[in-house]
Amino acid sequence: MNFNRPHFSKAILVVAGLLVSTHAHAASVDEMLANGELAAAEKSLQESLDATPNDALALTQLGAVKFLGAVERLGQASYRFGTGDSLMRAMPFFRLPVPPNDEPQKVGYEDVREVLEQFVADLAEVEAILVKVGDRDVKWLVDIAALRMDFNADGKAEASESLGAAYRSMTRMRDEKAEEDAFVVGLDTADVYWLRGYCHVLCALGESLLAYDQQRMFDHTAQLVFPKSELKHDFLTHDTPGADERQQRSKRWQYQFADAIAMIHLVDWPLAEPERLKRAHGHLLLMVETSRDSWRSILAETDNDHEWIPGPEQQSVLPRGALSQEQIDAWQTFLDEAESLLEGEKLAPFWRESDQGVNLRRVFYEPTQLDLVLWVQGSAAAPYLEEGPKTEEETWMMLQRVFRGNFIGFAFWIN
Repeated sequence: MNFNRPHFSKAILVVAGLLVSTHAHAASVDEMLANGELAAAEKSLQESLDATPNDALALTQLGAVKFLGAVERLGQASYRFGTGDSLMRAMPFFRLPVPPNDEPQKVGYEDVREVLEQFVADLAEVEAILVKVGDRDVKWLVDIAALRMDFNADGKAEASESLGAAYRSMTRMRDEKAEEDAFVVGLDTADVYWLRGYCHVLCALGESLLAYDQQRMFDHTAQLVFPKSELKHDFLTHDTPGADERQQRSKRWQYQFADAIAMIHLVDWPLAEPERLKRAHGHLLLMVETSRDSWRSILAETDNDHEWIPGPEQQSVLPRGALSQEQIDAWQTFLDEAESLLEGEKLAPFWRESDQGVNLRRVFYEPTQLDLVLWVQGSAAAPYLEEGPKTEEETWMMLQRVFRGNFIGFAFWIN
């Protein structure tokens, strides 16, 4: 499989669209979801669970709807703060179909932290619901592309705010036929584990960012992301009054280049909440655990029905999405290696002249100020250097070979 932008983009859509259509109450819920009525769908599902608390399918639905709600709230924050036209828009996960906002709100550092804290809390709630599904069988077909969210919070979920539009935005597709195409996926128990794994990855990222105080970086470089932000100096905006269009482009590029250099320099964050890094470490270990559970479920399947992540005898809904037994075995090797590194049983290689390695567990459990430049240079790694067995280069070379030079791309997909 050639894992390119469309495949990664569809992975994001499936993360955002783990929903159902084959339960007694599903027809009305599906209609609500197609109309972007997430609150109504959540209410309907909660009422169903009040009557039958252990319904695995309804639990899956509720967790999925709440995941959609988390993504919607993130998109609404992006709309409020006007980040649709910022450098962040170039990032795949943030290429949601958020409408442009000509009058964005002024944003401060604490506003950004609150959005991230809410996103992490939302994902934790999703995981707490989905964990109740366990190994029980769930199965349904869903057209991911038809689902909508209200990113600009105007009370209407437009066709331009559908997950199909998100896919076209992420892949930059403008084909009329693509706008009409359905993207039907048959999601099952393995995919519930898969979504839980993604929740843990995103929580680990969020907790890691929230562990540090990034106020100084925001004060001097927030203009790279937010059109209106509370800056240290008024002259740091990218506004160029009185300049013609050509001069505006030239000056804006110069300002952005200088600001990008400053941002790298200012990734020198004081430690604010060290306990968050311990939680991030726990989330990464749970990601490994849920990935193993997902593959155990996949390999036990006997059907072949619109598979998102296929076993060796199944077909994927993605073109050229087959996975060989060799690749599946290699992924299990990666999970073992990742767990050993996270637990400190193996050390990460150190890139300076030294026989020692970096204990990643201690990076999370004994954190200090995060200085990006000193990590690149090597000095920041000094407190975590130890003697001991290291992860072997041959393991990572094998992973690249088995996944045809694109291990990272496959990892985004198969989790």
